[in-house]
Amino acid sequence: MSETRHTPGPWAVVDELDIISSGQSPIDGTFVVGVDVATCGTSIVEFYEIAKANARLIAAAPELLEQLKSILSCFKMTQLLMSDSKDRALTREIAKNAEEVIAKAEGR
Repeated sequence: MSETRHTPGPWAVVDELDIISSGQSPIDGTFVVGVDVATCGTSIVEFYEIAKANARLIAAAPELLEQLKSILSCFKMTQLLMSDSKDRALTREIAKNAEEVIAKAEGR
């Protein structure tokens, strides 16, 4: 696994549209609270609910990434137990897709 290059999670939504972090700084390892990660603001009233949903999704990103890594690890272990070649081929494809998403998220 590669080293974290983004602001570490957990991230939280505040004021419905702003995402902040609390965790260790990727620069010096100190604990940080309230570092701005993103703002999903909009001045268009019709898009306010969409902006709030975007903020929630972005705030969940660090946890989603870590869970995907955990699931992929378990998934690879179960591949070793599969006897059916079709099942193994399908799980290889799923694992490959998950690895590509993880690499994209990590900037690789």
